[in-house]
Amino acid sequence: MEASRQHTLFISSKNRVSGTPSSYSVVIPPSLCDSANDETIRITLQDLVLRNNFTAVQPYNCSFVATNGLVTSTVSLPLGSYNVYQLAETLEQLLPGWKVSFDPVTNLYTFDTGPGGSLIFDDPSLQNSACSFLGFRQSDRPVGGVFTSTLPVDVGGEEAIYLHTDLPSVQAVNIDDFGSLGVTNSTCFAKIPVLNAFGGNIVYQDAGDTYSALLSVSSLNQVRFWLTNEDGRLMAIPNDWTLTLKVTYLKPAQSYLPLLREIADSAHLILMRSLYPHMRLSG
Repeated sequence: MEASRQHTLFISSKNRVSGTPSSYSVVIPPSLCDSANDETIRITLQDLVLRNNFTAVQPYNCSFVATNGLVTSTVSLPLGSYNVYQLAETLEQLLPGWKVSFDPVTNLYTFDTGPGGSLIFDDPSLQNSACSFLGFRQSDRPVGGVFTSTLPVDVGGEEAIYLHTDLPSVQAVNIDDFGSLGVTNSTCFAKIPVLNAFGGNIVYQDAGDTYSALLSVSSLNQVRFWLTNEDGRLMAIPNDWTLTLKVTYLKPAQSYLPLLREIADSAHLILMRSLYPHMRLSG
């Protein structure tokens, strides 16, 4: 297929007709995304600009279960971004009587809980485990008066954000490692690396139609966008952000075979007439 025409769409979440910066819908004027009978629409992400002011602790990764003797309770970290020492202080405030220390050499926490203390991250009631912030796997259940993280503490937040859209015929799949272990249809349109520190801009610039979708419809009048982490959990995005889409209209590639045959036939006829000038040739 070959491009017959194209233009760009500049979209901002502040122009949404519904939703929040985390998940919103915008209206597309019909004249800006409407194909002719023989055209197919291709949508390409040209750029995306998002302020990195979403916190490392999000609603989907903030909780764990703690036992202190005979008392068991669900503990939720306040949403925010912490360094390892600030998080240790916060944990001590949330867990009265516990001592939490950080070893900068091993990058591990040590918990001194007193008799009967334990942590649980895979409790069925938890949909938002904070295990990585404390340096544990979700399956870990540390028990005892003193125990240490099993993994290096990770307070850095997301390494990438995932742009999803309800464009008809987004050509992507997900491999579900946590459920059926099968390949499923995906709404994920693009993966955007988080390369700048908190407060900077996250910028994606296309380098060759990397993220594109061929639409199964001839026109588009509304589209939804939302941002998640790698597990598909909706992120809490506090501020508006922008993206640019390139709309390309594709037509079937023109076939030059009939023309080439006509030229070849004409050339053959001219040759025959030059070789046999007295022969009657039709054409």
